[in-house]
Amino acid sequence: KSTNGGVDWTGADDGIETLVIPVDIAVDPQNVDKLFVAAGCQPRNGGWMSADGGDIWTEPGGMEACMGAFAVSPQDSNTVYAGAYACSRGAVRRSEDGGLSFDPVYTATLIHPDCIGGDESINALAIAPSAPRTVYAGGNDRPGFQDRNAVVVRSLDDGTSWTEVFTLPARSRVEALAINPADDDVVYAGGEDCHAGPCEGVVYRSTDGGDSWSLTLVTTKTVRSIVIDLWSPDVVYVADDGYWVLKSTDGGDSWIVARPPYHVHHEPSGNLLAIDPNVPSHVYLGGFGYIAETPDGGQSWSGIDQGAPPRDPNALAVDHGTCLLYTSDAA
Repeated sequence: KSTNGGVDWTGADDGIETLVIPVDIAVDPQNVDKLFVAAGCQPRNGGWMSADGGDIWTEPGGMEACMGAFAVSPQDSNTVYAGAYACSRGAVRRSEDGGLSFDPVYTATLIHPDCIGGDESINALAIAPSAPRTVYAGGNDRPGFQDRNAVVVRSLDDGTSWTEVFTLPARSRVEALAINPADDDVVYAGGEDCHAGPCEGVVYRSTDGGDSWSLTLVTTKTVRSIVIDLWSPDVVYVADDGYWVLKSTDGGDSWIVARPPYHVHHEPSGNLLAIDPNVPSHVYLGGFGYIAETPDGGQSWSGIDQGAPPRDPNALAVDHGTCLLYTSDAA
């Protein structure tokens, strides 16, 4: 955790006493002291919660699974969603008590109680800022435990009912979701598609609330993160596992390079993005042994990892109040 924009870092894992490899950090938009970490698979639960800004962590109830993502409602801190890797019960779980306990709210039809139908992994969650009853979950299905195929499901009623709105053929997955903060009809889904040959990173966009999707970006590697400027929602940033950072100023119609990878620019880059909600031209970037920031929307970058930097960050987040910066790696 950094409280001074990345100059200095302190450990924030008290209470986590088992091996964890965090893959997602979600900060409550209304309470900067409350945050959730999805820790993938571990000997016990895969999800953790802190109510004091990361000083102490506890395990919520209902987390008996590998966890891939969290999302907190922007209007109701009591409503929290969790994405799981599941073969016998809910891949999306919801808390109505601020994250103390979670119950399944979505289970794919391919999943059977005896775990013989296949599994589903939810790697990304997004709640529409302008319509918080609208929730998207993205990841992949694996029917019969064969090749996985990308999937996005949508709920329009606070997670009570769900509809599958997007799929790709086998050998694909969704890793990132983002919703236009001013228009909940505009949704982005990013990930990987290998079905037609060599694997590519892809971003699909919907402009009708998830009913239809079109391919808007192809990259060299899996798209890992998508962030949107809260003040100018046509400004979208994407980072992939090739460490390319791309930027669109027209909602995804066209893209420019905001940060090339090391083999092109001979400077470090990354695949994790976090945007400052108070100053959206201020964007953070995390990569292997590296954290950087840009104050001007990607025109210039500087490293901020001098103070005990993470070795290999797997998640990056900025809070919505005092601009605390969180990152994580294996611990």
